[in-house]
Amino acid sequence: MSAARHRSSRGRSTSSLGDGASQMAYFAHVLLTVVPFVAMAALGIILVWQHRTLATTLAALGFSSVALSQIAGIFVGYFLFSSHSDFATAASRFGWTLPATHWGNVVGFWVGSLSLLWHTLRQANGSPNNRFERSRVASSVGQGGGR
Repeated sequence: MSAARHRSSRGRSTSSLGDGASQMAYFAHVLLTVVPFVAMAALGIILVWQHRTLATTLAALGFSSVALSQIAGIFVGYFLFSSHSDFATAASRFGWTLPATHWGNVVGFWVGSLSLLWHTLRQANGSPNNRFERSRVASSVGQGGGR
């Protein structure tokens, strides 16, 4: 691949990884897409430590799958498009990784979000607000102050 293919008519690099500004934009993109997924995975793991239920375990596994798939997808994308000029050549070389990272994200999001919803609905009966209301009503009834 010649250097002329990566140059526009003005002489500037058109490669997505060629100049400092595009590398900084790529780094910002990586931070904006990876950090929230890693944070969700960490919060899922904290939930497992606190509650130790099947729902929290599935939430942690689902969000961890999303984080790992996103990190793997970023590395695959970097190596895929930094060494090949066209998508067809790159996809034929790394073809199995694109669907694997995509389905890791999709399945991980569904498993993580549905099990987090399951955990939340199971905890709704024992939430602190409900306990507060029950204890206030019980104490007012016990002291003769009920309606």
